[in-house]
Amino acid sequence: MGGGAWRELEENERRESGLLLAGWLAGNYWTEEWVKLVKDDMAAHKIAHAALKGPSVVKEICIGLTLGLFAGGLWKMHHWDKQKKTRAFYDMLEKGEISVIVPEE
Repeated sequence: MGGGAWRELEENERRESGLLLAGWLAGNYWTEEWVKLVKDDMAAHKIAHAALKGPSVVKEICIGLTLGLFAGGLWKMHHWDKQKKTRAFYDMLEKGEISVIVPEE
């Protein structure tokens, strides 16, 4: 839809809503024009149309890839931390700084 057609559509919508208000204020509650405008204005398909839009496959792939890389990075950092603690424990054990045998008193 071009720019001119878009502006024309907005003007028509403004005009219709103005007619609705004018008809209601004048007391012409049930004129054919008013009933038609109310039905058009309250049409559910105008609201639900956006909800019927299908999923974007590329967007979902990008989101999944990003979340997967983030979760994988967190898991690797956790793994490296545990590995560092284990290495430090065995290094201290080898140097004799700590012992796994309980000393007898």
